[in-house]
Amino acid sequence: LLLLDRHATALGKSAFAHEALLLRVEALLALGRKGEVLRILDGAVLTDMAASRSLLVTRGELRATANRCADGLGDFDLVLAKARQADRQALFGRAMCRGKLGDSAGARADVERYRREFPTDPGLRELERQVGSAK
Repeated sequence: LLLLDRHATALGKSAFAHEALLLRVEALLALGRKGEVLRILDGAVLTDMAASRSLLVTRGELRATANRCADGLGDFDLVLAKARQADRQALFGRAMCRGKLGDSAGARADVERYRREFPTDPGLRELERQVGSAK
């Protein structure tokens, strides 16, 4: 992190800006500094960034954890709209957020899609339980 801080200005204006952001996010997550990661990602424009899928999913998950499901839903929607195949984490997160926001039909549709696309995923039972309890 210190190295990234020292070179933040140069990296932010270079072709490596995205990689520097990824490194910073990964390092902060490894240190358990989720609030700081969310502040950084809230300020980042991720829709124009190449390979921003993982950052969008991370931001969506952190927003959902911070009881900001409406914001997280937008991140998950972006990932799912751009993906050729369903993104497991984004679909899981969107189903959870839809359930928390009272969109039972949308949450159930996401659970059904999750079941079709990831039938052996160990997280399926937890998703079904969580979305079922959000009704």
